[in-house]
Amino acid sequence: MHDIPPGDLLVLDELPAPPKQEWEPFSTMELREALDAWSGLSAPGPDHITWRYLKRVIDANGVEDLLVSLANSLP
Repeated sequence: MHDIPPGDLLVLDELPAPPKQEWEPFSTMELREALDAWSGLSAPGPDHITWRYLKRVIDANGVEDLLVSLANSLP
């Protein structure tokens, strides 16, 4: 391991750029099918957001379409 002084961000200049990955557009139906496949009883991940909560947010008026539009607009 390198002896890097704390706060020395120049080491980041040496990191290669990650390869670009294509993002396949998806539909609201695909989002809904993916969410329906998961139980509302599963444990939350590191972000502490449960599937049950995510499903409730997406069920709010217009959020589902907005989320899909936002995801599909990513480069």
